[in-house]
Amino acid sequence: MIALLWPHETVLFALLGAFALVHARNLAQRRQGIAQRPTYRQVLIGFATNFFDTLGIGSFAPTTAAYCIWRVVPDALIPGTMNVGHTLPVVAMARHL
Repeated sequence: MIALLWPHETVLFALLGAFALVHARNLAQRRQGIAQRPTYRQVLIGFATNFFDTLGIGSFAPTTAAYCIWRVVPDALIPGTMNVGHTLPVVAMARHL
């Protein structure tokens, strides 16, 4: 039996599905060699900053600081990288917290 969802939950699931499709497309491009795979340092930064975001500290400022200090991403690509990297965790936190 399917439980009835509140309107805001339906919107969140729709957004999560849309972002999952975008990430699936990017995965397909990466397999063709078009897109780059994130480095271990980027994954570690993302994990740490999303964990801090769950605690209420935020994720954009620590991510920006880490990317600038360690020069992981060129400065012009930082906003787009953060938007892509923090989208799914934030949508999941919005649903569960």
